[in-house]
Amino acid sequence: MSDHESARGVSAPGGQFSSVAGVAGLTCAALGLVIGILEAGAPAFNAPLPEVLDFLRNGSGVLYAGSVLRFLLLPLLPLIAVGIYAWLGAAAGAWRLVGLLGLALVPAIGFPANSAAAIALWRLPVLEDQTQLLTMLWSMSAVWFFGAVMLWGIGVGSFSVAGWQSRRMPRWLSALGIVVGAVGVVSGVGVNPLVHRELLAALALSTFGLLLPVWLVATSIMLLRDRGGARLAEGVVVTT
Repeated sequence: MSDHESARGVSAPGGQFSSVAGVAGLTCAALGLVIGILEAGAPAFNAPLPEVLDFLRNGSGVLYAGSVLRFLLLPLLPLIAVGIYAWLGAAAGAWRLVGLLGLALVPAIGFPANSAAAIALWRLPVLEDQTQLLTMLWSMSAVWFFGAVMLWGIGVGSFSVAGWQSRRMPRWLSALGIVVGAVGVVSGVGVNPLVHRELLAALALSTFGLLLPVWLVATSIMLLRDRGGARLAEGVVVTT
């Protein structure tokens, strides 16, 4: 090469994918908001069985709609994970790999859980007379839910640490993601309403639910604004 080549002109492999990931992230945030509104009246996982049954009978239409939206949301997560991974670049170190695995594995829990919930709703007239089986399925849905929350926490927290180290993310966004990751992991490993009705449990899960969409939308906007993705030099050597 003659003269010089600026870092601006060279994109890291996969950098062009950042715009796809950005759109996927905004779509995911919008779908999550709609699901949250639809299922706002759902009983807690440790609610008495009659309360659960009453909700399942009267809210089956809402739950079916939420289930369909989840099937649309879950395939977006690997796209988001790969896009952030590529955008952060090699300077982000091993943390971005942990983030990639955490976020991309959410569908591994989400698809079986969502499928089981849809089948349970379809077979509800039969399950109503099998209280032990219905109780077990409801408890399993709690395990799946908090497992997914924990993976979200690991993914978001790790990507945010990587963004802090590489300076690809603003400090405020990295700090926000680290908080989201911490409360997600805490919510997913025992300190949750399934185990205790404590203020700490409710606070952790509520904080996660409120801050995750903020982090996701802000990160998605950054991906869309920086279509070139991570630059190669980390990267580019100036030649004359």
